[in-house]
Amino acid sequence: MGASALALGCGAAPSLPRGYELALRRAEGLERDGRHSAAADAYAQSRLRCGGRADLCARAAVREAAERERAGEPDRARRSYLEAARRWPHDREAPRALRRAARIDLVQGRADDGRSLLRAAISRYPDHGDAAAALRDLLQSVEDREGEAAALAEATSLDRVARVRSSALGDNVLYAIAALRIRLADPAAAERALVDLVDRYPYPRGGLWDEALWLLADLAEVRRDFRAVVRWLERMVAVQESSSIVGSYNLPRFDDAELRIARTWLGPLGDARRAVRAAERLRDRYPDSVLRDDAIVLQARAEEALGHHERACALRSVLAREDPHSRYLRPGRWPVRCGPRQ
Repeated sequence: MGASALALGCGAAPSLPRGYELALRRAEGLERDGRHSAAADAYAQSRLRCGGRADLCARAAVREAAERERAGEPDRARRSYLEAARRWPHDREAPRALRRAARIDLVQGRADDGRSLLRAAISRYPDHGDAAAALRDLLQSVEDREGEAAALAEATSLDRVARVRSSALGDNVLYAIAALRIRLADPAAAERALVDLVDRYPYPRGGLWDEALWLLADLAEVRRDFRAVVRWLERMVAVQESSSIVGSYNLPRFDDAELRIARTWLGPLGDARRAVRAAERLRDRYPDSVLRDDAIVLQARAEEALGHHERACALRSVLAREDPHSRYLRPGRWPVRCGPRQ
């Protein structure tokens, strides 16, 4: 069996058309040399030789447009971006092309045209990686020109689009709605949006699920509902899971949430026993957390509040063993007055 037949039998990717490959190499060389106008022309040549492959054609068109931008030719760049989106709408470059064309419109003062392109990128490709950036660009443009209330109306209209609601972008839209509601001094409506987010886009589907729960805890803290603070944070850490085979699946907020729970029990809620349990849970679940020393110190404060002075002092030795460079081991930093041997 020949080498090419063997490669095809093993599922190897098809080779690049020869003319395309040569033009592409030339374009990349010109790009590296900073000859952006010439590089754009070379990418245009590679696009003409893409052999009808949508992925190659679209990529060449977008790279041509990017070089037109760098060469100071925004109008030609915009035309190339829009051609890529129009001719190859199913390629992964299409939403990126729409967003970059929109950026040119916004910079040149054509806000309505730019926003129209951003809405198209969002509504047609809500699961693409560029959709979140397109959303940010759109809402920022509306807010800059028309204010926060108009940006909120824009985000709310996107939340009504079924394709957006069922996509990976849906939680971004709800989080934006909540953030705008907070800035417009409507925390109750912000909370409703966040509750909708955590219910519709639960872990592990929702990329903003833990941030939404953290913000719900913030809102509860502002209105001094400290038990609600704990409830929201407990909902977050309840999904903490681990596997001896593939390791842990910890979200960035998990250990922060555990420490905040412990602090809330010890401080506003005045329940030192639950504070001890929460601090111990952080230490047990997150052996590599940078917050372990904070948890040990908080546990010592809670033990002292319970009248367990010896336990509180013994925790200093635990900290010295686990984190000998902790700032809490410096003179005067330990929260409990202990004897010299403790």
